[in-house]
Amino acid sequence: MKKITSVLFLFYCFSVGWAQTVPPCTLEITDAETFARDWTVIDVNSDVSANTWAYNDGNAMYMQDKSNAADDWLIAPAVTLEAGKAYKVSAYVKHSSTFGSDKQKIELKIGTAPTVEGLTTRLVYDESFQSRLFVEKSGTFSPAESGVFYVGLRCYSESYNGDLYFQKIVIEEAPVYPAQITDLSIVAGERGAMSATLSWTWPSSDHLGGALSNLLGAKIYRGTDLVATLDPATVGGKAGWIDSSIETAGNYTYKVVAYNTFGNSQGSATTVTSPWIGNDTPAAVTDLVALAEDATVSLSFTPPTVGKNGGYIDTEALTYEIGRTPGGVLSESFSGPFPYIDEVLELGSYVYTVVAMFDGKASVSVASNKVVAGGAKELPYSESFDTESSLDLFTILSANGDNSTWKYDSSKKMVQYWGGSDADEWLITPKLNLVAGKNYKLLFKTGLENAASEESYKDLSVTIGRAATAEAQSTRLFRDTI
Repeated sequence: MKKITSVLFLFYCFSVGWAQTVPPCTLEITDAETFARDWTVIDVNSDVSANTWAYNDGNAMYMQDKSNAADDWLIAPAVTLEAGKAYKVSAYVKHSSTFGSDKQKIELKIGTAPTVEGLTTRLVYDESFQSRLFVEKSGTFSPAESGVFYVGLRCYSESYNGDLYFQKIVIEEAPVYPAQITDLSIVAGERGAMSATLSWTWPSSDHLGGALSNLLGAKIYRGTDLVATLDPATVGGKAGWIDSSIETAGNYTYKVVAYNTFGNSQGSATTVTSPWIGNDTPAAVTDLVALAEDATVSLSFTPPTVGKNGGYIDTEALTYEIGRTPGGVLSESFSGPFPYIDEVLELGSYVYTVVAMFDGKASVSVASNKVVAGGAKELPYSESFDTESSLDLFTILSANGDNSTWKYDSSKKMVQYWGGSDADEWLITPKLNLVAGKNYKLLFKTGLENAASEESYKDLSVTIGRAATAEAQSTRLFRDTI
């Protein structure tokens, strides 16, 4: 091995001076003479195996050693490569064996000297290679400096794994694409403008990780549509672009794809989704509260400050559709002053709704609490409690603060009290319009569901007053035990 190493070193010294082979090139084995003169064979394990690469009818062959593993290199003649370029380096090899389980271990490396130590960059390795036909095994290499390089194929298979054949080395310039752009960001146009501003950083390296010297520009996509092609570009520099072609308000996803003379950046491009662009639909009003005092209802709420999608709304231009159930739409475009005041003539239970409006877009409707408002009921007045809403005009008070009070019983269609032994519960009718000097009769039905003993009897008082409060019920009409 020492003698071989010396010969190889001398060969390397001379070859640096005359190697002028440049890609695209094919390094073939034409005959036994050129194989012996131009190709380097290094038998690393010659002390245990005499088998190594040898010429074989226009190819090279490693004949299997049935007793020992291989560790043998076949190194091609020198080629001159340029820094800043990428090269595809391919070796064409095949495997010959009578056993389907046989596999070859191979690797392809490149370096600046035709020695094991000089081949520093691995291009290919395959530890289960099998192919009865010549196939391409390739990798990509981008030299940091221009100069002379060597490509070596190593066989390091276990013993008795068949023969390995080598046909040729092909070296050609490989496309070098820009890496992806970085720092992509987006800002929506101000005050609902139908535009978006993109910003990013141009790539400074190629897709192989080397320094990028070939960069032309970028292609910008909104969704799947190509909306712009920009050039020139500055390697590693900052860039920006404004999209003023948006026609419909909404959120949009953009991607920016750098490109050069070879084509677009490879792999998945960086994407960014915009905030809401254009005028937004108003968010719903909040804190909607209805307060009733006799026939007057005061409606207050907090207006929205942003759109439902987080986008722009002009708070000064907001209007409100205000409705009442029952009653329908009270105002289609109320704009102030606040609070909204509604005068209700007929005594009833009412729920108000508010819809915020801007630029022809409507928020979701928000419903208020239920309020009782309006004048008094004229006589004759009656209530059969056929539905639970019958109780809406009644006032229920629990003077003792417990959880047992008057409730609607849907199965019996009546108002029922069921609870403990210390009841103090009020059920007060709606306002009734009474005229001085007239006499009025009050009729109602009452009874006990279960009166097994006197302990179950109920003390019932009927009162009249000028307000729906316990204190205002100042006149007792009668009292009875039920």
